[in-house]
Amino acid sequence: MKAEIDTNNLPDGYAEWRSKIENLIEKAKLNAAIHVNTDILSLYWSIGSDIIRKKKELGWGSQVIEQLSVDLTRKFAYDDRSSTPDIIYSCTEILSKETYH
Repeated sequence: MKAEIDTNNLPDGYAEWRSKIENLIEKAKLNAAIHVNTDILSLYWSIGSDIIRKKKELGWGSQVIEQLSVDLTRKFAYDDRSSTPDIIYSCTEILSKETYH
């Protein structure tokens, strides 16, 4: 572990410079989170669309979707997004209403 540095010996402008760097890091982290969430939502929407297509074209029913939910929960249980099947289901429901109305 590094020893604490006497901040009284740092040059003028250091605190402002450090603050700018901290802001850049925070902004980059926020932008990364936004992009990840956008990509995940897009993925779920795509999966929901695919489910609608399978239901319509192949006659797949709720049993297949329930099994997909079980399988995805089992496969991705470690993921922070443990409600992945619920989100996909929600996208599917929204798409169903748009498709059939």
